[in-house]
Amino acid sequence: MKVYRFLLPYLPYTKRYKSLKNLIKKIFLISLFSIFFIGCNNSSNSNPEVDIIKDSLNLKNDIFNLTSKMQENDTVYLLANVSACMVWQVEMNHLFKKNDTIYVETYLNGDFIDSSNSYLAKVPYVITLTDSLNFENLFTYLDLKNINDEKINSNVITVIHNLDTVKYYSNGLGDHLYNIEYYNSIKRRIYPNASIYQPIELIQPPIPDSANNNLNLIK
Repeated sequence: MKVYRFLLPYLPYTKRYKSLKNLIKKIFLISLFSIFFIGCNNSSNSNPEVDIIKDSLNLKNDIFNLTSKMQENDTVYLLANVSACMVWQVEMNHLFKKNDTIYVETYLNGDFIDSSNSYLAKVPYVITLTDSLNFENLFTYLDLKNINDEKINSNVITVIHNLDTVKYYSNGLGDHLYNIEYYNSIKRRIYPNASIYQPIELIQPPIPDSANNNLNLIK
């Protein structure tokens, strides 16, 4: 049987430790914002002409066409909350354009993340007209649903460019799980060999003889 990591809490033997999870979450979020603000400080000391080029990307207007709108040295951060129920996981996707090529690298943290899969190296981010599995289509899909920020809703995607931020939300658990799977499908396309985005093979234990005997009695 194959299941995805964010569905593991539905299995009866899964256990989580809330205090440790909250501590790891705080450390990871602090690290994310540190990286973001260091990047902003570095950009303020860079060539003024480069700053003008960066400001040409208007996130709220261009988010559905990032690939075509990003210019040299543009940087966009995509934060994904792929937590569900008792399983916590967040990811930061760093998209940037260098030498006319857009790259993406990913930082991960969560209950099933260790040093072996906490960082996915940069790879070219390429989309084609016939491929619906890309971030731009995900943003379009989430925007069309127009889910507002409410107590019952979960923030699933946050996109940051300089001081501009766009947030998308899930409406209830079922919607959140679907949004996570949409996002994971895109990441499987980008990182086809990354085990973190592949379903987990679970070996089902054999049925005890006593249980088989009971089933035979019922029949």
